[in-house]
Amino acid sequence: MIIRSSQIEELESHPLFGVLDGVGSRTISPDEFYEESNFHEISWVEMEPRALIPEHEHEGCEEIKIIIYGIGMYTEGKQKERVGAGDVILTEKGLRHSLENIGSYPLVYIAISSKCNG
Repeated sequence: MIIRSSQIEELESHPLFGVLDGVGSRTISPDEFYEESNFHEISWVEMEPRALIPEHEHEGCEEIKIIIYGIGMYTEGKQKERVGAGDVILTEKGLRHSLENIGSYPLVYIAISSKCNG
């Protein structure tokens, strides 16, 4: 199955990102396209310079982020790592994490989360 960009152009931002300064997102739920999906959400996320997604966790969900453009600082627990285009971040269930754009240009990534258990 292919979900075309034209199918998601009119989507509203994910509610979480609507309240974070400098963070925008277009999010789809694959359940809208086929019922047996193992994915919860797929998001295209754009962060302005100095924007921050504060520390949080996804109980019962795993998440993959694929960095498309820009430079960020990913924090997982007490560990901090610089990330950039081409890097893939795998976040396990229940792990506290955050992401900050530390560059002078937008930080753009795709986030894919699994269906949540519990």
